[in-house]
Amino acid sequence: MKEGDKVITKKGEGQSEMLGSSFLAFALPCANKEELDAQLASIRSLHHKANHIPYGFRLDGQDGFSEDGEPSGSSGRPLLEFLRAEDAYGLLAVARYFGGTKLGVGNLRRMVLEAGKQAYGQAEISVVRQLYAYDLEVDYAAYDSLTRLSSRLDFVIANPEFGEMVKVKLISDSHLNERLEAKWFRLNPGEPFLDLVKP
Repeated sequence: MKEGDKVITKKGEGQSEMLGSSFLAFALPCANKEELDAQLASIRSLHHKANHIPYGFRLDGQDGFSEDGEPSGSSGRPLLEFLRAEDAYGLLAVARYFGGTKLGVGNLRRMVLEAGKQAYGQAEISVVRQLYAYDLEVDYAAYDSLTRLSSRLDFVIANPEFGEMVKVKLISDSHLNERLEAKWFRLNPGEPFLDLVKP
């Protein structure tokens, strides 16, 4: 994953219907193959009477889809293509209950995508952001100042250790040094890491 990518962090649901067929969609978080398998097993268990459960998924370093018996290119592939177009990671699955009338590939694809997009729209989505961890050792007066400045200058104070001095880790973007220099604080270069942030 890279900065700006989106990740499904909380479940969303959607549905669509056509000619008696129902499509129940789920946008679900999954960070690895084990979570993917567990999410799919849960959907299959809850919707064991569904005729098909096609899905598309994107994990960090792996993506794929299953049509689950639906015509080629009609269900799982469009769900994966939607996730790719959104630069999003997670699982989109649709439980299809057949209503007795064949829809044709075009209508089937449209109904699956409509339900999937609705589920994605209802899900909680976080964004991958490049953050930095800055280690700092300050006296208690400076720690109080940092506490007051944290919300205004958009940084988080993590893991304070109190002794003769206070050791803290500040979490923010790469411009924190510039913002704090104006307040008479100097930082060592930060350690970069990727994290999920709600937009």
